[in-house]
Order: sequence, then C-alpha cells, then structure tokens
Amino acid sequence: MQMLSKESSYAFGKTLGGERAFIKNGCLIEGMEATVAVVERKKGWISAEILETFEAMEWLDGVKTKDGLIHTKNIEIIRNGLFRIKGKLFFPNWYIRNIIDYVGTNPELWAQSKLALTTTAVVHAGAMVFGITFKQAITRLQHAGMAKARLYCEKKHLFSSQGVEAEMLALIGVDDNGECSIEIWQGIEDTEQVFYAHGILTAQRDKFNHFDCALIDYNIADKERLFNESKKIKGKTKNKLYRIDGNPEGEDIEPAHIYEIANRFFPLDGLVDEYFEIERLDS
Repeated sequence: MQMLSKESSYAFGKTLGGERAFIKNGCLIEGMEATVAVVERKKGWISAEILETFEAMEWLDGVKTKDGLIHTKNIEIIRNGLFRIKGKLFFPNWYIRNIIDYVGTNPELWAQSKLALTTTAVVHAGAMVFGITFKQAITRLQHAGMAKARLYCEKKHLFSSQGVEAEMLALIGVDDNGECSIEIWQGIEDTEQVFYAHGILTAQRDKFNHFDCALIDYNIADKERLFNESKKIKGKTKNKLYRIDGNPEGEDIEPAHIYEIANRFFPLDGLVDEYFEIERLDS
C-alpha cells in the first residue's frame, strides 16, 4: 500500500488497485510503501493497520506480568513515546506519557519500572483539572494526624465554566504488621473513570518501596459513594498502567520521585492551595 500522508498517528494511503485507505499507526512508516492488515471495509474506504503493530498486540498479551505490565528491562527506547520489544513496535499508554518523560531520563527509576503499553499512537490533548499536588495532599494528611481526608475545591463556581471540577480522596492505613500504605482516588465530575494510586512506605516511613497507578471504572452511584462516604469501594474494572518497586539491593524510592510520578499521573494543575481545604473525616 502506498502511503500518501503521515502527519499524525494515522496516515492516508492507496492500495495498488487505487482504493483509498485510512491506516492506523501509519506515522511509523519511513518509506512510501507498507504492508497492512485490512480491519474493515467501508463504502469508498478501507480501514487498515500497518502489519507490524497489528500482529504485535496479541504477542504482547503473552509476555505481560500478572498486572498487565511490561518490565522496562525488556524495552528498547526508539524515540520519545516509541518503544521496541523483540523487533515489535509499541507506545506507552496515553495516561502515563508524562511519567515516561520523567522516569525515562533517570536510569535507576527506569530500571525499577513496569509500564502499560499499547500498539496505538494517540495524538490529542487533555484538559487539566484544578487541584493541589500529591505532595501537598499527603503532607496535610500526615500533619493533621488523619487516616482519611477528602480534598475538594472550595470555590467550584470560579472554575465551573472550564468544566474541570474534581475531588480527591486520600486514605492512609497501617496493617497488623505495621506496614503503612497510602491510597489516592481522584475523580472528575460526571465521568465514571477514576484515577487511582497506591503506595507502600518503608518501615521508617521516610521512603517508598512500592507505588502503582491505575484507572478504575465505576458506575456513577458507586463513584459518588466513594467520595461522599470516603471509603474504599471496588470498581467495575481496574486497569493498571504503571508500577515501580524498590530494587533487589534494597534501594527504596525517595519521596520526591513518588511525588513527581504522582503529579504527572493525576490530572491536577497544582493551583495555590488557598482554594482548597481538607475535610476531617472519622477514621
């Protein structure tokens, strides 16, 4: 198939017989011709995908961890946002693209990470949500001596015209073995999707030995219960996107790295926190 345009993650082309085609991931092709798999035929158009990425997704499913992630030790970076594993091309999941920008420049963090990959290059922009940073949330929670907190915008009406109202729920718990964990949910109004992060602190509680990020889908009623009742509620589906663990040599992760990773995952703008407050909740 001849490639006619490759300005985005899609390309337009023509078959040898002159039929027009819309080609997924056509931007990856450097030459003017490519082998494609026909996904669907429409009136006057063919929907296709370059064969390299069409065949790669099924292969990827066979090498994922139980969390559905791929360890970075198996990943070759071709360029920013494009990876290769055993000759096959992949992209990072859209929601962790900013995390990749950070950990990809730090060899130690990169070596300790696991990623959600896809065969689809996504080109679009998302709206930022007004909020406070992950570090501010955790610091406030710990200093106030609370096990739970719900963070919300005091002056929603000032931002409502921009359509980005959101809430964040933070829970800190200690289990019977003394292990301290942190869970954060951040939800955007009128959507079922919730951004979620989970971290485990070291025994001294000065570093992290685990942190992961995921997207959870709730029905609207359960999502409202999650934030209104401020207690953990299981969602319909959970899709893990990123994970980092302390390495086998016992080198745990500095909080500064976790704060940066979290802020790059949660869609928060980090406005001055005078617009926000913590609501005290019963443990």
